[in-house]
Amino acid sequence: MRLNLSRARWSAASLLLAALGFGAPLAAQSDGDKAAARRLAQDAIVAYRAERYEEALDKAQRAQALYDAPVHLLYMARALVKLGRLVEAAETYRTLGRLQLPANAPAPFREAIETAPVELAAFEAKIPLLRIEVSPAGAPGLELWLDGQPVSSALLGVERPVDPGEHRIKAKAAGKAAVEQSVKLGLGEARTVQLALTSQPGGASRKDQGADSAQGSAAPEAPAEAVPPTGAETGFFGGLRLGITVPSGDLYAEAPATDTLGAGAGLELRGGYRLTPRWAGALFVAGHFLRAKDDSPLLAGYDGDVQPGATGALLGVEGLFLAPRGRLGPFLGLGLGLESLDVKYAGEGCQRELKLRGVAVRATGGLQIPLGKSFQVSPFVTLSGGSFTTHELSGQCGDETLIAAAADADQASHSLFTLGAELSYELPGRRGGR
Repeated sequence: MRLNLSRARWSAASLLLAALGFGAPLAAQSDGDKAAARRLAQDAIVAYRAERYEEALDKAQRAQALYDAPVHLLYMARALVKLGRLVEAAETYRTLGRLQLPANAPAPFREAIETAPVELAAFEAKIPLLRIEVSPAGAPGLELWLDGQPVSSALLGVERPVDPGEHRIKAKAAGKAAVEQSVKLGLGEARTVQLALTSQPGGASRKDQGADSAQGSAAPEAPAEAVPPTGAETGFFGGLRLGITVPSGDLYAEAPATDTLGAGAGLELRGGYRLTPRWAGALFVAGHFLRAKDDSPLLAGYDGDVQPGATGALLGVEGLFLAPRGRLGPFLGLGLGLESLDVKYAGEGCQRELKLRGVAVRATGGLQIPLGKSFQVSPFVTLSGGSFTTHELSGQCGDETLIAAAADADQASHSLFTLGAELSYELPGRRGGR
């Protein structure tokens, strides 16, 4: 069979396959087994690169059954990830990462083992978690199935990793009617399914229930409730934000902000409480350190050198929609606060200050990236805007008629755009409900 591979890609594959002559056989060691494993591994790599993941998994598993090699496990795990079988993929990566190689092991073997924890970390936090709860608790003769496979009752109330997609849970007990519930989990999602057992009409015997289960017939079902995400905790959190802030709009009527101010730095401290696994409230204080332009209209008629400075602040409250704690996901925020902005110029014979006060609203969006169970880093974008209800221009510097003009000016809208990142920490709290 002729393979349509570039010379560089084929060389890389050949380097991996050449290492398969080194390793420990799982079955009877023979030259035929080695040759077959090497051929199967070659086919698995080609199939994976062609995005034929089912074929790649089958060929890599067969190669591993004939001959134990880290490269086989690596491509098994990669194919499982592409097929959405994340739980099995994670265990395969962990098996690969625990392998111990002799000092003279080929480089591709060492690289496969070193790659395992890196590739595992890329999706491990995205593995969904499913918690199954049955009431009444401790029902005698309780049997539990997940996707048609028996599940130990020891897993009740415990978060169990599952693959993304739809899952079917069934439970029954002595003298109780069987109950089933379907639940669909997305990447990074945690859900709880509650199954309520009720007495079986007519008091069917345990023997009858067993026969009913064996035949797969559907017994009368009691209402069941799926309770979404309980994989996160409620509790206090705090964060520090740093970013670049760009002003726009008008400081007051006929006074464009961009004529006086340039981009600068933003700093914010936040603290709040996660009320549910998804919703939180926070208090924040944000500071803006902007560049004041020395050719501003505020200095009209003044030709000397000045020392400009511009600082702003926003103190307010914010409602947040968050990703579950410790999981990758987007977040959104909407806040309201009191805003101030001070622009000062100081030079020889020149002292001028503009003070602005008002109310602003702001919207925030970003992505939470967990660095563990409590720490996370979050790139974000914030847009705040409003109008200053008071503006005061004072001092002697150039054209003093500007002061009267500013006092009589109408209000005008303005905005601040901030792009940055946040480092936050959540204190351990209690398990959240809904």
